[in-house]
Amino acid sequence: YFRGAMYLFTINTIFIALATFLVLKILRFPMLRYVNSRRRKNIARFAAILAFAVMLPAGWTFYEVLKETQYSVDYKDYLTNEISSNDNLWLQREQIDMNAKKITLTFNGELTEATRTDLHNELKGYPYIKDFSLVINGNTNRSSDKILELYDLAIDKIEIKDQTIAQLQTTIDSLNVLLQTNKDMISAEAFINLSKDAKIKFLDLEYFGFAKMLTSSDFKTSDTLQLATVEWNSMLSDSLVNLKNQELKQWLEDELETNKVEVIKH
Repeated sequence: YFRGAMYLFTINTIFIALATFLVLKILRFPMLRYVNSRRRKNIARFAAILAFAVMLPAGWTFYEVLKETQYSVDYKDYLTNEISSNDNLWLQREQIDMNAKKITLTFNGELTEATRTDLHNELKGYPYIKDFSLVINGNTNRSSDKILELYDLAIDKIEIKDQTIAQLQTTIDSLNVLLQTNKDMISAEAFINLSKDAKIKFLDLEYFGFAKMLTSSDFKTSDTLQLATVEWNSMLSDSLVNLKNQELKQWLEDELETNKVEVIKH
């Protein structure tokens, strides 16, 4: 940075002096007269050599920048005209090394030998980069194969997610059944009141039990059955016991407002 700044300062100084000299000549200012004219010629020669020497690096820099600009313009035109316009080519990465005069192109998918030859031949149509070496790289797997592979992977993940959702739904259904069963369970206080009413209604009743039981006839769905377990006075005959069971069943159905009551012997 320091060398660049000092070089710029030197160029400005010299050409400001040159511009001053030209303006003075145009305005016809009187020049300093030397007794020895050789000294004046030496000073003029020295100034000319100095100006030329100072301009050499600037001229070389200008030439390098101009050359790089020509390289860049030809390179961009080559990419646009020969690669971007070709729908069969999918350029993934590109790089140009102007010092080594090397171009590296990396494509998605493997390229045929004919395509590689065309790219090399088309490079010769660009005068500033025709001498560059061209390196072409391609993937062994085509991008479409990669997309299909990712698609299959996504489908597998979706199927696993659907299975997980189905399992969770089954678990939720089971928990809902268990929750509903717990809701249907009769409380101790309600059972005591029911048993008292049953004893008042049926004086021969010696034992009374009550529970709600889950049943299934198709082994796919469940149903709730109100189950009453009773024991009658041993003095009653079997026919009278059956009649009492029917009366108790009817009474429980009326009390519980359900028609799913079963009465069994204890």
